[in-house]
Amino acid sequence: MFKLQQKFKEEVIAESAAEQLNEMQIQQRTAMKMQAHMMKNMPQMMQPSPEQQRMIQLQMLAHMQKEFASEPDLATQIQ
Repeated sequence: MFKLQQKFKEEVIAESAAEQLNEMQIQQRTAMKMQAHMMKNMPQMMQPSPEQQRMIQLQMLAHMQKEFASEPDLATQIQ
């Protein structure tokens, strides 16, 4: 997956207007290429079952809680 992401980032940088992009814009374009690739090659991942959706949401919540644990104002808001 990482190699694929690197490939897409290199493609974005190789485009003609890439020198005018900042790092965030490069990341956004790379993410769009990655999403298009996933939709084309792994459509089942774009339509997760309700159980898969629940697992994804729980993983995201756990990540957010861990991420914001160092910031007390934000940590209390997500509980």
